[in-house]
Amino acid sequence: MITLTKVEKFRNSIFIGLQNDGVTIAEKYDLVTLKLNDGVSKIKTNILKLNEVYALARKNGNTEVIEELDEKRDKALIGIKGLTEAFLNHFNILKVNAAKNILIAYEKYGKRIDKLSYLAETEAVRSFVNDFDTDTTLKANATLLDITDWILELKTANEDFNSVYLNRNKELAEQPDQNLKNLRKPAFDDFNSFYNLVSAYNTINPNTDYAKLLSELNELLLKYNATVPKSKPKTEEVVPPQK
Repeated sequence: MITLTKVEKFRNSIFIGLQNDGVTIAEKYDLVTLKLNDGVSKIKTNILKLNEVYALARKNGNTEVIEELDEKRDKALIGIKGLTEAFLNHFNILKVNAAKNILIAYEKYGKRIDKLSYLAETEAVRSFVNDFDTDTTLKANATLLDITDWILELKTANEDFNSVYLNRNKELAEQPDQNLKNLRKPAFDDFNSFYNLVSAYNTINPNTDYAKLLSELNELLLKYNATVPKSKPKTEEVVPPQK
């Protein structure tokens, strides 16, 4: 059975890829004989709509900038955590304790902040950076480990990302029929209905082709569900730039 919660977490490109791969698998079989032609036709129609809207969204000038800024803040997060973890093995106990305090502050917002959704990461980083401004001990720890420049880099990248991101989303929201959310639900419903139809036919009238098709669809879903990390993936409220 298709897991809706997993599919809802797919980035748009992955969601469209699932539809495409499903059609590719299905078209290896005699869809007319199997009475599955209408179901596949609906999926193909949905793919055309999704691709059209997705292509228009990707043309937005801010998308590339958003990707670059997101990568910039991700690298800052990874750098801060990596450097701090290295100090856990330092011979100076004061630096070891400082590293422990900073890691505790970091992990309040998750083990991998860089893997949170775009908006969740923005808020987590804002709070994490603010901790160094409001907690004098934490600020002293950062100074002791000489990572204050990394904190500033993270803060700047996060603020720049949020500014461009909100502006881009405003532009996309003002464009008619370009919110992929409006297309994803019916597209999923049609894909789910097709899957259930194959499963039902295989139960009522066991057929080698139905069994093979069902098995291939299950493998496909397992493969795509495995792309969803344990932490929340990068998604957005309008159209997610790819990471």
